[in-house]
This record gives sequence, C-alpha cells and structure tokens, in this order.
Amino acid sequence: MNNTIWIKHLYKEHDSATLLLAGILSGGFMHNEVIEWLLDGDASIQYLTHTSLLGCNASVATSLQKRIEEEGYGKQLLSCQTASEHWEIWYYQPKWTSTHYTLYTLRQLGIRPGVKACQEMVTKTFDECMLASGGMNLAKSTMPSDIAIDGMFLDYAAYFCREEERIETLLSYLLTQKKPQGGYSWNYDSQ
Repeated sequence: MNNTIWIKHLYKEHDSATLLLAGILSGGFMHNEVIEWLLDGDASIQYLTHTSLLGCNASVATSLQKRIEEEGYGKQLLSCQTASEHWEIWYYQPKWTSTHYTLYTLRQLGIRPGVKACQEMVTKTFDECMLASGGMNLAKSTMPSDIAIDGMFLDYAAYFCREEERIETLLSYLLTQKKPQGGYSWNYDSQ
C-alpha cells in the first residue's frame, strides 16, 4: 500500500478508537470489551492503550514502543520514505502524506524518539527550512512561516531531537507571535 492509503486507514482506525474511548473513560459497560479490542490492534494502539489508559510499567512500554517501528502502521510509514529521504515529495507536499505529516503521525503513534530516519529528517528540516526570523517554511513558498505548522514541527522536533539547539530559536520565535488577545493564529493579519 502507498503512504496515502496507510494514512487514511490510520486516521480512520484512530477515529473509531477515539469514539469508543468514551466507554473506557466513563467505566461504562463496554470497558473490558473496548480495552480488549484496543489491545488486539496495531502495536501503536497497544502502546497507547497501555501507556495512556492502563498505566503500564516502563518495561512493557519500552517493549511495545520498539514494536511500533518493526510492525504495523509504524513500519509501513517508515517504509514509505523515498530515496530523497522524504515521505512523498517534500516537507509539505502533498499536504497530508508529506514528510511533515508523516513525522507528526509517527510521533503521535508513539514511535521511539531514537529512530534514526526521524532524527535525520528533523535535522534536515531545520537545515533546509528554517528562516532568519526563527520560524519554518516547509512549503517551498515565499510566504512567512505558518505558526500552526511551526508548533506541530516543534512538537516532533523536540521529541526526536531533544538536544537540537535550533529548537530554542523556533520556540522563541513562536512566543513572539502571540496575539493581543492571548492566542495564536496562522493569520498574520488577525488580532
């Protein structure tokens, strides 16, 4: 399967899991059935279930997290990396299956922070996309950075490359983009 099909399948399954989590969190009648269903799923779903819902110990979490890159969704997404080291065409092309969204998805799946392919792409993204302002431009355009995308990038960059010094530069830039009402927006003209 190509990257597009896997991404769509992944989000479809996660949407189903999210809808059923209401039964788990409320301790409702479906609690055991839903937990069993989640634990029969992909390694990433098992990992997220154990760490977010069941409070497993570190050795179980580490074992499950390692499996994410060796099987299922994580392995499939990693295998879609091209000879250019990107997923699909470039950092943000095509949008939903691009390098940016693949790295973001891998992070959300709980793949280990030490996965070399992910670490190398974060470093390459900083090298090729960081603007003088401290923001990022992943879109190959003349537009300023999109702070929503920058925030997502900051999330997975800090996860995969904790020691990367440019994370602080990006964070400092993002903090300067706060709007007068206290929020943030990709729309530079908004108040």
